[in-house]
Amino acid sequence: MKHAILAMVPIASLAAAGGMGDAADFWADFYASFTPGIELLCVDYSSGEPVLAQLSPYTDGLRALDVHGRYPAGMGLPGVGGAFTNPNTLVYEVPGEGGRALEVISHHRFDDAVAVIDGPGEDIQPDVFGNRCVAFARENADGGYDIALWTEDSGVKVLDLGEGDEMWPTFFYAASEEELAPLDAEPYTWEPEPGDLNPLNEPSAIIFQADPDGRYRLHYALLGPGGVVESTGELTGAVLDGFEGEMMCPDIPNQYWGEPDYAPDGPTPLAFQGLLDGNRDLYLTEVGRVSFEWGARLEVEGLVRLTDWPGDEKFPELFAAYDWEADEPVTWCFFASDRDGDYDVYALWVEKGRFYQLTDLEGTQTAP
Repeated sequence: MKHAILAMVPIASLAAAGGMGDAADFWADFYASFTPGIELLCVDYSSGEPVLAQLSPYTDGLRALDVHGRYPAGMGLPGVGGAFTNPNTLVYEVPGEGGRALEVISHHRFDDAVAVIDGPGEDIQPDVFGNRCVAFARENADGGYDIALWTEDSGVKVLDLGEGDEMWPTFFYAASEEELAPLDAEPYTWEPEPGDLNPLNEPSAIIFQADPDGRYRLHYALLGPGGVVESTGELTGAVLDGFEGEMMCPDIPNQYWGEPDYAPDGPTPLAFQGLLDGNRDLYLTEVGRVSFEWGARLEVEGLVRLTDWPGDEKFPELFAAYDWEADEPVTWCFFASDRDGDYDVYALWVEKGRFYQLTDLEGTQTAP
């Protein structure tokens, strides 16, 4: 099953899209598109400090996420892994020793944390693959950031990916020899035992932003077992080579169905935040793995400008599904924009070019 999104969407149709739906319109279209149910989280700063909040079709506005009473406030950027698997994994920023730390829990079981990741500096910007492999940015002794991986079995593995800051990792794939959960697992209750799943024992690949030459561009790392760095490079392709701005906050949809082979077999949508002429807009491309006799690399093709609004758009989050009746992909992009003066959360149905404003509250709502 291949997405082929960019062949379906004319560039101008998104950047110049007209009407704006609201949250009710979004939920109606979301479920009408044959998209599976989701729990949509964002960070709400309306109280003066970050609170992880849930947007739901069944509640009015936002509901603060209470993780067993431990963190009613101070919860920052989230990462959610294991879409459509049992159990899901939720990682989010909390106050820590060096400013920010990460807490890992199994969603729907808020009684105990799986782990707290807390280094001497900040640990921020988490991303989670379905088999509980967490990637994040860890502050180093020089005040910059490196990419690190964590699993429950292996602990933290800091990667040596070159000079400059490496931040905002997203998984291209993270293989595992085991399925995410047995087919007969009880919903929301099954938990792997230590040693059952350790994605660091298998190859993986990540995409991240890095600035070795002073401006942020998209880079990738192909990793061998144990998190050994086998190759790195700037994410290239003619369309990106010609993009003069900075490229940040990459995201690939985390949609996997419990299968042990996670390497995508076709083009995979990749969204990023582009800073060009002092303005931040969102862009969409497609990334694939190119194999050759002596190795492999990641390359992109096609480029769609998703927004061309006043103000800034940030933090794209892709969610991909499939409309089996229409036999076509369904791709949603969630993001934050301050087009009306303060940051609110928006959604875009990529194939249809339809935008929706999901929050319209005082203060900042961001990072969906």
